[in-house]
Amino acid sequence: MLPRHRLVRCLEDALPTGVALIVAPLGSGKTTLLEQWSGRSTRPVHWVDTSGPIDLHPLTVAISTSTGPPGSITVVIDDAHGIASHDMEVVEHFIERSTPHATILIASRTMPAFNLAHREFPTPVLITGEALRFRPREVAALFRDVYGTTLDPAAAAQLAHDTDGWAAALHLHHLGLGSRTGRPGSATAARTTNDQYLQDYLSREVLRPLPPPLVEFLRLTSVFDTVTPGRCDELLGWTGSRKVLMELTRREGLVRRDPFDPDCFHYNRVLRDHLRIQLREQLGAETVRTVRALAIDVLVRAQAPGEEATARARAADWPGLSSLLRVHGALLTRPDMSTWLDLLPPDVRDHDPWFMLATARRLLADGRPEDCERTARQAASQMVDREGARLCEDVVAEALRWAGGAAGSVDDPLAAWAAEPEAARLLSAVMAVLIDSADPAEALDAVHADSLARGETWMARIALTIGLIRDGAGQGIDAALRVAAERRAVGDPAGAFLLECAVALTEFRAGHPDLTLLEKLTVRARGLGSVPGVAWLSSGLALAVANADLPEASAAASSAEALARASGVAGAHATAYAALAIVKPGSRTDLLELARELSVTPVGRSAGPGPRGHVHAGAGPVGTHGSSRTIRPWEWLSGPAERLRAPPPEPSPTASALEVSVRCLGSFDLTIHQVQVNLAEVRPVARGVLRALAIRAGTPVHRDWLVEQFWPTLRPAAGIHNLHVAICALRRSLEPHAPGRSHTLLARGGDTYTFARSLSLVTDLQRVMAQLRIARELGRDGDPAGQGRALSSALELYTDDVLPDDGAAEWALQIREHARLSVAQAAIRLCALCLRAGSADAAIAAAERAVALDRWNDSAWRALIAAHTRADDPVATDQVRHSYHLLLESIRGDEHDSRRAVERTTGHLIPLDPGQERLKKASSPTASRRFDAAP
Repeated sequence: MLPRHRLVRCLEDALPTGVALIVAPLGSGKTTLLEQWSGRSTRPVHWVDTSGPIDLHPLTVAISTSTGPPGSITVVIDDAHGIASHDMEVVEHFIERSTPHATILIASRTMPAFNLAHREFPTPVLITGEALRFRPREVAALFRDVYGTTLDPAAAAQLAHDTDGWAAALHLHHLGLGSRTGRPGSATAARTTNDQYLQDYLSREVLRPLPPPLVEFLRLTSVFDTVTPGRCDELLGWTGSRKVLMELTRREGLVRRDPFDPDCFHYNRVLRDHLRIQLREQLGAETVRTVRALAIDVLVRAQAPGEEATARARAADWPGLSSLLRVHGALLTRPDMSTWLDLLPPDVRDHDPWFMLATARRLLADGRPEDCERTARQAASQMVDREGARLCEDVVAEALRWAGGAAGSVDDPLAAWAAEPEAARLLSAVMAVLIDSADPAEALDAVHADSLARGETWMARIALTIGLIRDGAGQGIDAALRVAAERRAVGDPAGAFLLECAVALTEFRAGHPDLTLLEKLTVRARGLGSVPGVAWLSSGLALAVANADLPEASAAASSAEALARASGVAGAHATAYAALAIVKPGSRTDLLELARELSVTPVGRSAGPGPRGHVHAGAGPVGTHGSSRTIRPWEWLSGPAERLRAPPPEPSPTASALEVSVRCLGSFDLTIHQVQVNLAEVRPVARGVLRALAIRAGTPVHRDWLVEQFWPTLRPAAGIHNLHVAICALRRSLEPHAPGRSHTLLARGGDTYTFARSLSLVTDLQRVMAQLRIARELGRDGDPAGQGRALSSALELYTDDVLPDDGAAEWALQIREHARLSVAQAAIRLCALCLRAGSADAAIAAAERAVALDRWNDSAWRALIAAHTRADDPVATDQVRHSYHLLLESIRGDEHDSRRAVERTTGHLIPLDPGQERLKKASSPTASRRFDAAP
């Protein structure tokens, strides 16, 4: 069982909130993750049996009588999708009563039917199937540590791609390999479509439980890589595909909705390949060709050239593909748009100039300039299209610059870097991980995914291989050196140099630098024309030699210091001073002070080789322009270098309290010490970040969530950079009001930010929720008068919706709806209390407030009818009852039309979800009579 440290850390985030939901398809590793959490937990862990009726009373007693701190007991509820609806209400009530006294972990194939909007649930930590997906680095670790097979980076990346990182697919693929070779894990190159174990699993566990019409829908629409309702409607000749896709998304986690485009759906890659095999077996090759031709026509009308190219390649429509390239060649031959190229046979690929041009551009992105140049020249010799010929010339020129065969390739490295800012940023991230990241896994995974999305397989390979170095110790280093040798053999000295630098740096960090490798790399850096690289390697070599107390240490340190000073590389200069501090004990204090000062100098661009074989001439080895890192290689070593280490920093003083008040209901307003904070100089997006944190005051918010909400189209590293800029701008506006440098309203803890962490009830929304909690506790204690006062106070405090000016922004919508519906429920409870107390007018006011807040709430209308009936006002009662019945009729009509449409298109009447069932019962004649007889 491979430890999933990344996911266990996510579960640890549930400790302050009390609830974590793991929602992912079958076979994703949910139970395995829960078992790993339980195995390492130091607190009592109770597993709830969900195979029969749920009995949570013993756990409720244990939690209520526990004398430990909040969260000292962990409750695990696995397979929550199998819990009956009436038992789910028991679980819901248990969660409401138990948090934050207990930490509750829930795993389910579908989102549990908890009515979060109507309960005072804490904000849960959500782990989805995307988070459980194995990254290529994790695939390599799984096969190495669990299955006993060493995968090279290319095989690990291919397997992660073919299986979508699905745990069940990886395990069954491993079993299938063993059955074919007689030795589990002895082969790794086979495609997952050949795995009989996997095909049987998909047929039995995924497709068999579905109604036949839904399975048929899946098979037919699997011809699309990206599925949309419109495309399916055109292909199948009906108009109900959207509801079918939504039903599949709800029922089967292997069909997911695109988070950035709600009109797009994606089938799990393994499932999609299996459906295509079934389609061919069921319909025959001739009919499949007809279906593919129809799909191509749909894609033509949808103006989706990328997917059209893939569909034509899959249908072996070579003339049509060539014609499409003549129109969209500049786009479709890009490395990130040429997935269709993998479907072409070699004899076809080598006899069309457009196909050869796409191959050349992919070779260039893969770091093979010599092969790229040869293929591009061959394409140019056959190209008759003027635009195509120009593209061929550009590719040849770029390949020559990479290989160092063009003027300016070494003398003007900054110009080459300016042409590739994104690739420079990715390389900077990799180098930053190498030098000063204690836990590089997530950063390397992000760089790998980012590079693949851009078609930069060169950088993706670098990131993945470095991840294997950090994860696999000696095996990872051996794999990296093999890949470096392969890169050098295909004409990519820059890629080989970077990987070897990664090996040298890893060994340096481990405290045993390889002097021979450092010497070789210094020579190769000179050959690449990397002045900063030579400075860094010379200084590192001098430090290693001095630490080993070799005779040439003094000369090496002096030479490295002179070279670093001349090149202007501050970090290398600091390292050289550290080497001199070892060999010159009498000047150690002064030299070490110089080294420490230079080690925190803002560094420039990367000193490593660029993605086109060039080398930055910037000031430092990592980071983007203007960043700052503390790089002290001498602190990685034992021996004489131990005397150079600085004492640990003293803890910062405790921050004093602030007088803070935030208005989130209605327009946003922030005051500190009764002075309104002027945010006019802060950019709108930064103000949005502040509002998102303020409505979650006191709760840590992960930076990845903030980036996803405010910079969804940016690469992860760019989004994080923008977030840091926004936080800095906000702190400049807020901190002048805070006494002392050590205190800030925007506190950072690891990868999270918290607004007003040490303060309580700073927002009006918090005060509303506090009154609702008090009311709930007083209700449990049997104090209706106190409960009524608390509910009235909450309704009085709730003057407007949460940040209505932010509209449908996802980060505000969830909390806004949760608050609105919670207050509506509070108004209904207050109405019931007033009726019991005989105060009809107060009951009417509370019920009217509930209907105004949530007009779709059946209980609110029922309460309003009951209140007017108790007030003996038949006219008002009839008017409310009439309005209520009109609302029910409109809902009933919409529901009937939508269900009939799905039945016509699929031949299968999809059942209502629980909410619709309750609505149907509410509008039945029996229910209507019950409402008429309400007191």
